[in-house]
Amino acid sequence: MEEEQCVLIQGFWAVLCQILLFLLALSTLVYKRSRENPKIPYDVWILDVSKQMLSSGAAHGLALAVAIWLTLTKDSSVSECSWYSIMYSVDTILGTLLTYIFHRLAIIMASKRLQASSPDHQSHNAERFILESIVTCGHYGDPPSLRRWAWQALEWILCVLAARSVCGFVVFMHAQGLEGLAASLDTLFGSHPTLQLYIVMIIYPLCMNSAQVLIQDAILRAKSMFIPVLSS
Repeated sequence: MEEEQCVLIQGFWAVLCQILLFLLALSTLVYKRSRENPKIPYDVWILDVSKQMLSSGAAHGLALAVAIWLTLTKDSSVSECSWYSIMYSVDTILGTLLTYIFHRLAIIMASKRLQASSPDHQSHNAERFILESIVTCGHYGDPPSLRRWAWQALEWILCVLAARSVCGFVVFMHAQGLEGLAASLDTLFGSHPTLQLYIVMIIYPLCMNSAQVLIQDAILRAKSMFIPVLSS
C-alpha cells in the first residue's frame, strides 16, 4: 500500500529527517573547526560554511528531485528512498570527483582569462574582480568582501549542480539496470518505511557525507599550493 512505501519529503517523519540531516551536516563543519589549530578567523569560517551549506543544499535538492522523478516516470514500485540511495551513492563517488574537476577547470580558465586581460582598461575592472574572486577561491580579502564571496559561491554552486546533473543523467540512463538493486532495498526493509527513510537519509549519508563535506571544505579553502600565482 502507498503508506507502506518510503517517501522523502511527505509527512512528519520525512520533514524531521530533513532537519536532522541539515543539523548533522552543519555539525560536521563545526566539529572540523573545533579541531583546527590554528583556527581561521570566525568571519572567514562563516563565509566558508555558508558557501558549503548553500552548495550542499542545492545538491541535496537536486538528488531529491531526481529520485522523485524516477519514481514517477518509471513503471515500477521502487520507492523514492531506494532511488535516492542509488543517486546518493553515484553522487558521492562520481559527483565529488566531477565537482573538483569542474572547479579546477573554472579556476584555470579564469586565471588564463585574467592574465590575458588588460588592467589598464576601466571597463575591464568588473570582469577582473570576478575573475580574481574565482581564482583566489577561499580568500575574501581583508576585510572579507561579500561580493568576492558571492562570486566564489556562485561558481562553486554551478560546479556542484553541473556534477550532480551528470550523476542524475547517469542514473536515469541506467535506471533499468539499477532498478533491481533499488527494489532489493525496499524488500530488505519490508513494511518499515520509516526505518528505511532514516537509514537511507541519515545513517548511510552520515558516513558518506562526512567524508564528502571534509573533502569539499578542503577544496574551498584553496591551500596555497593549488592557488595560481597572479601577476601584479
